[in-house]
Amino acid sequence: KAGQCKATTHHPMCHLEDLPRFVQLLVESGRVNDVGGMACLFILLTASRQGNVIKNSRAGAKCHAVWADIDKRRALWTIPAQKMKVAANGAHVVPLSKQALAILSRLEALGMSSDEDALFRSLRGKVVGEAACARIIKNLSVRDREAGGNGFVDKEQGGRLMTMHGTARAAFQTWAAGPGYKPAGGNGDAYLRTKYAEQRRQMMQVWADFLFSECPKDWAKFRAK
Repeated sequence: KAGQCKATTHHPMCHLEDLPRFVQLLVESGRVNDVGGMACLFILLTASRQGNVIKNSRAGAKCHAVWADIDKRRALWTIPAQKMKVAANGAHVVPLSKQALAILSRLEALGMSSDEDALFRSLRGKVVGEAACARIIKNLSVRDREAGGNGFVDKEQGGRLMTMHGTARAAFQTWAAGPGYKPAGGNGDAYLRTKYAEQRRQMMQVWADFLFSECPKDWAKFRAK
């Protein structure tokens, strides 16, 4: 009704202690061999908004990641200002971990590396959407419960199933507060020229190592179908 305030709810997230198990199950279930699974991993590894990586069904603009935004030599992903939630903050530069680069290499092996193409698209050229990630989360949660786990749910939100949107940034921010990393302050290229640039790159690598801490050492060599 008019004049009534809606209670604020957050997108459910996967808690930190469960994230390495989620990544392990994603890899070992073979999802690392499909584009949707690789998209989920890339979102987590880069602690990005889901809509900056894959298709956002609610966004009018095409904000998903494209190969032209990737600099593999420098291990950087630059999200143009116009694709950011607040364009006035400028472009956002994300250092890419070894694991994120390995995912890009897997995509290249599938022949998906044309500059103007989306990073994560089907062989027919369709950009991966949020529904793909939601299906993967649901399936992996079922598998986890069948193996004796509790599934990948947000215990603080009544056991609601985790979402990629709620997990990638919130879990990363929670994790980063622990080791004492300095907050990012600004978003633009200027940030990479500050004295925190190397620390930020190291932070993203430690985060990636944490996410993959329960995965086989040769996870990146699993055959890409």
